Amino acid sequence: MEKTKQSEKRQRPIESLTGLKVIAMLLLFWHHSTIPKLSVDLGARTCEFLFVVSGFLVGYNYFYIERPATWKESFRYAYSKFLKFWPLHFLTMLFVMGVKVRPIFTFSNLIKAILNIFLLQAWSPCQEIYFSYNGASWFLSALLFCYFMAPLLLKFAKNLKRSMILFVLIFLLRYVIEYVETVYPGQFLNLQIHTSPIVRCLEFFMGMLLVPLFIALKKYTDKREYRILFSLLEVVMILSVVYLTYHYNGLWYRASYVLLFSLAIVLFAFDKGIVSKCLSIRPFKWFSYIQFEFYILHQALIICLVGVYSTYMPDWKLMNLCMFSTITIVAIFYKKFLSRSCSKFLQKILEN
Repeated sequence: MEKTKQSEKRQRPIESLTGLKVIAMLLLFWHHSTIPKLSVDLGARTCEFLFVVSGFLVGYNYFYIERPATWKESFRYAYSKFLKFWPLHFLTMLFVMGVKVRPIFTFSNLIKAILNIFLLQAWSPCQEIYFSYNGASWFLSALLFCYFMAPLLLKFAKNLKRSMILFVLIFLLRYVIEYVETVYPGQFLNLQIHTSPIVRCLEFFMGMLLVPLFIALKKYTDKREYRILFSLLEVVMILSVVYLTYHYNGLWYRASYVLLFSLAIVLFAFDKGIVSKCLSIRPFKWFSYIQFEFYILHQALIICLVGVYSTYMPDWKLMNLCMFSTITIVAIFYKKFLSRSCSKFLQKILEN
């Protein structure tokens, strides 16, 4: 009976994490727009957070559901995700190709296009390839690999003791890989830390491995008096993340931020404190409806529209407000009117 109740409970979205993902989208827009920048690599930090939180949410959603740990199930799960986001990825790529890529029909551009179409660009060590066309789509390439590995990794994220041991080991592996690539670049592994699907899958797996700890602690946090404690912890965590991200930018290895975000995700997953309540307000819920579409579109549209908008809007505040509005409107239009039909059309093509 207890397991049934918990199984029903886990279906409820963790609204605080939804809000944090929306904030990550806004920070990515800031990073890629013409808004004056802080001396912080917002793009790297938000991507690290997004891979860890994605792994956590997959582990959370399937904690009480047994998925076969087989290659067939891996293909099936990745395929279901692929159908949802590939059509918009392809349309965005065509838009960038038509507006920005000149000349289109060269051997170099053809190779880049093929790798982008099949979402293989993140496997390339060449920046001209993994950031080609829609520069944000490398994320989809790496995320698709994480989804492919998810059914195989989920079986390790069920037992608390095993998952905690693995979490430490995976973190150490992630740290060592970055150390080797930093001290001996290209001599051993030749992995791009920012885009490598292998590196990102380790971060994704770290998030997944946190779920048993969260589940084990959650049953002790239902008392009303814990709300004050969680409010204090959330405020301290937010201040710590802001301070450490700003103060140690360029000094810490990225793996250290992955660990920091892992701790923050577990804390906010309880959804108990005052900050969590602020992250659960309706505007965050509304934007979460189109946040994935917003991500796919944002960098491509910024690059293509900034030249047009800057001509008529010299003020950067107005220009970026208009670009943000344009991206949001396009994302809503696609999600509401085209998303389902495009996915079904792609499915018919692939299965016929």
